[in-house]
Amino acid sequence: MADRGQRFAGEYRRVHPTIVTGSGRGIGKEIALLLASEGASVIVNDLGVGRGGDGTDQALAAEVGEEITAAGGKAIANFDSVAEWRGREGLQRVLHKG
Repeated sequence: MADRGQRFAGEYRRVHPTIVTGSGRGIGKEIALLLASEGASVIVNDLGVGRGGDGTDQALAAEVGEEITAAGGKAIANFDSVAEWRGREGLQRVLHKG
């Protein structure tokens, strides 16, 4: 049986959107998929920067969002940079619409 903290965390995730930065690939992607499988609405945030730090590819976040949606979850892809103030503001706007 889940303890009280685990039950609270589960309910919180089902009610409040969860932002996962860097969720276009790797560990961030796996965290986004796990949270979605547990009922969270996920904001998949990834600028899509290449492993070398160059370029952008919005398809990364979009594909993870589509994967979550196809599995019956709720997801929104977001491509703002959390390294910049404007990007964080944009992400906050998405969160509050979520």
